[in-house]
Amino acid sequence: MLKSVSTGKSVVVVALLSVLAMILNGCASCDTDKAADCGTTYAANLASCAAVTTYSTCIKDENCCEEDADNGGGTISEYIDTLVTSMNAASCTAAGTPAENKC
Repeated sequence: MLKSVSTGKSVVVVALLSVLAMILNGCASCDTDKAADCGTTYAANLASCAAVTTYSTCIKDENCCEEDADNGGGTISEYIDTLVTSMNAASCTAAGTPAENKC
């Protein structure tokens, strides 16, 4: 069980850094400074399943959900979907607190 949570957190860290890098590269119609703040806040609360939901809400509030992720396809919302799926599979669903993509 402990190894599963650790692996899940590793997946989340990689996904978070990817999303944060995409956001910091700039989004044409979103507030990139505030979106970067979303990433900073989310990273500080990495162990919390609720933080994933809070992060996606923050990205939505800054109008960045449908922005191109600058990696050859896909939107930031789609990458948050991947993050949500990973977190839920790793621990959130089993704990009764599934993460959600609010985009």
